[in-house]
This record gives sequence, structure tokens and C-alpha cells, in this order.
Amino acid sequence: MLGEIMEWFYHDLAGIQPDPSGPGFKKIIIAPTIVGGLTSATASYNSANGFITNQWSLNGNLVTMKTTVPPGSTATVYLPTLQTNLPSVAIQESGVIIWTNGAVAGSSPNVTFAGTLTTNAQTSLLWAIGSGNYQFTWNIFPAPSGLTAVAVNNQVGLTWNPVSGATGYNVKRAAVSGGPYTTIAGGVTGTNYTDSTVTNGGTYYYVVSALASTGESNNSFEVNATPQFILNFGFETPSISIYQYNPTGGSWTFTAQSGSSGSGITANNSLFTTGNPAAPQGIQSAFLQGVSTISQTISGFVPGLKYNLTFAAAQRATYENGGQTWNVKIDNTVIGSYSPAASATNYTNYTANFTASAPTHTLAFVGTDLHGGDNTVFLDNIQLTPAPSLTPPQIGWQFASGRIQFSWPIDHYGWRLQMQANPPGTGLGTNWSTVPGSQTTNWMALPLNMGCGSVFFRLAYP
Repeated sequence: MLGEIMEWFYHDLAGIQPDPSGPGFKKIIIAPTIVGGLTSATASYNSANGFITNQWSLNGNLVTMKTTVPPGSTATVYLPTLQTNLPSVAIQESGVIIWTNGAVAGSSPNVTFAGTLTTNAQTSLLWAIGSGNYQFTWNIFPAPSGLTAVAVNNQVGLTWNPVSGATGYNVKRAAVSGGPYTTIAGGVTGTNYTDSTVTNGGTYYYVVSALASTGESNNSFEVNATPQFILNFGFETPSISIYQYNPTGGSWTFTAQSGSSGSGITANNSLFTTGNPAAPQGIQSAFLQGVSTISQTISGFVPGLKYNLTFAAAQRATYENGGQTWNVKIDNTVIGSYSPAASATNYTNYTANFTASAPTHTLAFVGTDLHGGDNTVFLDNIQLTPAPSLTPPQIGWQFASGRIQFSWPIDHYGWRLQMQANPPGTGLGTNWSTVPGSQTTNWMALPLNMGCGSVFFRLAYP
């Protein structure tokens, strides 16, 4: 009984084990067990080649382990953690840092990364080391990855990847990059949070940490966002299975049916949309039939500032009598008139612009039905944004979780992020292509490994 306990102290708690693939302790395994309630363990073993020692200590979620491998021996070190990424690991050999922040900081033929091993929902990071004195430092509980921030009108929406074993998350915010951070939401149980305590025009910096019974993880990579008047209107609420005139429960006001006039919402593949492509945003679109209207009162405008309106529209493929015509109005002023051919049944983007004269305006789509009869147009993906600045922008970037994240000023919303990927040894060319979706945001995250030699990025005016 006592012998078995002592063996557990050496073999499991301190983690000193012979490697079955080698004789005696010629090959060694160092695989400590971090036990809840214990903050440290130390053990040594006098092998035929000399003393093997291992000592670990736990401070919150940070583990520091000092290991000695005698001359003539090699070892495989198992670092138990709940994460699989390397940036949290720092390694020193005889006091010299040889690995930190996920990259080699020095050179040592005695240390190589040997992969990962997952057992019982716990991942161990494996390192092959030679004889010598080493110190390993790592976080046993990982920080959340993949944090993103999307700014809209007076709000910032945050999302991040779940952390295995986390009981909750702390969301933190700062007024300047790098902090100090203030916790604005503690113990969040999901992997998203909306910060509604922000003001348009201010830039806010965010990090997220994970919580567990052992404590709190490090902070995630920092992201930032600048909320502005940027509105995107689909017609996904209320959810409609076929089509419905004058629905309630959404942000828009519709017109009740009266003969061949009326407005409402229709789903993809309904009687209304047979023969038309799917809605460009979601699975529903609005319909504007005859001389009906669709309207919404919107606040948050800055008087004197110019705004761009973009929307997608498609003529109904059936029951058309020359095609629908319509106006777009701000309050009672027409800012755009449209009369595409009845054959324009694919969704096309249309634009208009206006200068705000008050903090609140009413946006309306008004059917004019100049051809008469039963004519209908479908509307979707209505976007209302400040007109993009003409000033050459500064484009920011950072590395996070295997991606490169770009951001640019919010007043350049509408610009396009463009890239070109060229073979090794070639420079800048002319083969620019627009990153899909970049003209409807002010940030994009792209994978680091693009399978090419050189990648160039730029912002282009719309």
C-alpha cells in the first residue's frame, strides 16, 4: 500500500517515468499530473546516468516546471493543458529562452516540439529534450481564441470560440489599446456579448478571459471597434413560411392588401417567389405590390452628414404587367426613382444618397406602378451608411488564432479590401481581386496560410 502511494508520487504526481522504448532511464518520460488543490510537487530519482529531477508549481492557471535530465539520457516532456495552441508555452534551457510566444527565440538542438496527445478530454503538448536543465512555463487553462468585434449603431457585438472546460467568460473593455481593462460583463455563459453602453464615434478595445474552478485564463487577443451609424435591414422578422401581407413583429411598417396592392414579406420558394432566385440576405425578402409602401422611422442621423442607401431588388418573375416601378423617399422627399424592365428578375443592387437634416428621418419604399395592373418588386439587404470618406485610409492589422485581421476607419465603410497572391520570388503585380463582403464592413479576418509566396493587400475606393 505504502509502496503504491510512493510510486504514484514519483510516477504520476511529479511525473518521472522510464520510457518503455529504452533501457532503464536511458529514455525518460516527464508527465506531471496537476491535481486540483495542490500547488506544487518536487521529486528526484538517482538513475544510472545521474539524478533526474522534476519540480512544478501552480499559480492560478500558470504552471512553472523545472526539469533536469542527466548526461546520456533524453526525455519526452508532457505539458498537460486544455489547449492545443503553442503561443502560451515558454521554455528556457540553462536560463536561456529558446521558445516563447509560439516561435523559436533562440537555437537549441536539444529541444523540439513533438506534437500533441489528447486523452480524457485533456491535451498534452509534447517536447523532446536532451540532457540539461530546463524550465517550462505554460497556462494550463487557455484564453479564448477567435475574438471578433462588429460595430453597429450604438452597439458592439462580440463573438469568440468556446474554451473546453470553461464555466463562463469575462468581457473586458478599455479606452486605449493595451488597457487597463474594466470588466463590463462577468460570468457570461455563452460565447457572444453585445455591448450597448458605447457611443457612436468612439473606439473601444476588448479582450475576453475564460473562467473555471481553478481560476481565470489569460486575456484573449485584443480587438477594437468604433460604433457608427451603420444599419443593415433584412426581412427575416417575423419568420414567414410562405408570404404574408402587412405582417407585424418586425421593424418595418407595411400596407394591407387592397386589390392588387399591398406589401409584406415572402419566403424563398413561396407562391410569390416562384421563378426568382433566393433572397441575397437570409431566406426572406419584402414585396412591394401596386401602390403600396414599406417604411421605417430611423434615429441616429447626424444633421449635415451625407448618407448612402444601398438595396437589392428583383422584379417578380410571374404575374407581371410591364414590371413594378417605385420611389425611395426620405420623409416625403423622393431621393430615387426606379423602373427596371420586367425581365430584371435577378437581384440587382441599387443606390441613392441624401444629406440628413435632422436626427430622425423616415425611410420609405413607395410603389408607383406606372404600368398599371398587378406588378411586384422584391426588396432585400437594405444598407444605410455614412458616405465613405475620400481620404486615403490607414489600414491596421494584427495576427490572432491563425488569422490575419485587417481593420480600417469606420468612415471608410464601403471601401473594398483587395488582395493579390503571387508565386514565390515575384513582386507586386496588377492582379488585384476584391475580398468578398469587404465593402460592407470595416474589418476582415483571413487565414494566414494562403499557399503562395507573397500576398499584398490594399483598400480601394468603391
